[in-house]
Amino acid sequence: MSSRETNDPTGAPHFHYSRAERLGYDPAAEKKKKPESIFKRNRSLAIILIDLAVILLIYFLYIFFLAPDASTARMSSFEFRLRAVQFGDDVLVTLAVESLAEAGTPSVAGEGIVEVVLSDQDGVELLRLIETPPEHGGERVIREIISDYRPPREQGRILAEVQLGEAQVRLRASVSRE
Repeated sequence: MSSRETNDPTGAPHFHYSRAERLGYDPAAEKKKKPESIFKRNRSLAIILIDLAVILLIYFLYIFFLAPDASTARMSSFEFRLRAVQFGDDVLVTLAVESLAEAGTPSVAGEGIVEVVLSDQDGVELLRLIETPPEHGGERVIREIISDYRPPREQGRILAEVQLGEAQVRLRASVSRE
């Protein structure tokens, strides 16, 4: 049996080389491994997929946790909050209008009336209201009952288009059952 290192008679180690051993070595047997996954062969593909996963994660975090509520909106110096609750066949719709301006602040021209159009999710107009906005720093709550409301789908929605002067905002609230 030959070894790579042997001792010659002088006792000094030296390297043993055999051409027959080198030719007998089968490099193909060494390279027969399991095939690598597609991500190990193509690193840029893995980076792109990780980027897409991070973008989707941020998108869903925004949609479900950080997005502004569709039932609340601000317009000029007012905040509007819409809520709809179903009692039997009737729906109680509450629109709270709060003035964010402090007392003594001059009002904006055209803020004399608040026009509200309530409709269902298919755009069918249910009710049209005209109200006066609250005083500076005050709040006005507009409550209306929509009788015999049958939502076109299982979960109904009430839409409100609020016009204050020339500005307009749309609010959306799901009808909750209590």
